[in-house]
Amino acid sequence: MNTQGDLKIKIFLLLFILSCGIKKDRFYTEVYTFDLQRMPLIKPYELITPRVSDSTTEVHSWHLKLFQPQPKSYVHHLNISHVNVSKNIIYGHGQDGRTNFPNYWFIIIPNKNLEKTFNKEEEWKSYLTSVEINSDMTVSVWILFEQFKNNSTLPWYNPDKNIYP
Repeated sequence: MNTQGDLKIKIFLLLFILSCGIKKDRFYTEVYTFDLQRMPLIKPYELITPRVSDSTTEVHSWHLKLFQPQPKSYVHHLNISHVNVSKNIIYGHGQDGRTNFPNYWFIIIPNKNLEKTFNKEEEWKSYLTSVEINSDMTVSVWILFEQFKNNSTLPWYNPDKNIYP
């Protein structure tokens, strides 16, 4: 009777059964979903753009879905060009699809259910200053996406360094 062999088999089966019941949250690791490229911000916020064969081609804009109703606005998503996450706050600016320059800025604080857009950069900077965030720290979404696609990390998400939003 090989009790050590039986014990190893039982331990293996137990670990296998336990691992089957664990559902891994892929929100912070999944780069592609269907025909979209995606990049996580703070759950449930993510940036998405149509998937193209050459992801360095910046022909598509990145979209950020808003979950809170915007007063006096029909805005349900933003086209984003630059973004960052710091102190559990998502912030950045975007472009109207009809122009080539930033024309609105935004701040999202998920744990407070706050989604705020600004038409004036000065107001946005003032708000960020009030929560001790440097507005100059936004990064091109395409640069961030390349980092995420190649390394599975972002400035606000890096499990190897224990960095989580």
